[in-house]
Amino acid sequence: MSDLEQPQSSGVSRRTVTKAMAWAVPAIAIATPAPAFAASCIPSVTFNNGASCKCPGQSTNLGWGYYLTICVAATCPGQTGTVTIIGIENNSGKPVVPLDGVYPEIGVGGCAALEAYFSESSASKLIITFEYNGATYTTDEIPAPPDCPESGTGNDKVCLPPGTTPPA
Repeated sequence: MSDLEQPQSSGVSRRTVTKAMAWAVPAIAIATPAPAFAASCIPSVTFNNGASCKCPGQSTNLGWGYYLTICVAATCPGQTGTVTIIGIENNSGKPVVPLDGVYPEIGVGGCAALEAYFSESSASKLIITFEYNGATYTTDEIPAPPDCPESGTGNDKVCLPPGTTPPA
């Protein structure tokens, strides 16, 4: 008996299995981009350089430090939630600690103006560690804001907050 003359066996044929597999593969391919899309929806954490500045340290009585306004921007349409800053360090590995010891919580789309933050040095880049939706993230090195205005001379020199005009 040739293959064409063989009686059909009961059960599922190879052709039916092949058809089912062809339909299953696209479903898997379509589902895989979802986790990658979700992972890319981490808010952007940056400084508002018009409202941030760094105190260059040894040229002031305040020591090294920063006045920072940290802003959180959405990276995906309709993104919401809160970012909690849990640490800041400079590119020398030195911690940048808020004067009041409290790191802010910032809603997506918002900014938080902070009192001066002080560190052991005012390096040229900062790294922010934050929590969002139960996960912890660390930014790449962010260029430090420009130098703050200063007032006074010698040992009386002080670092002023951003936007302050030094007295004449």
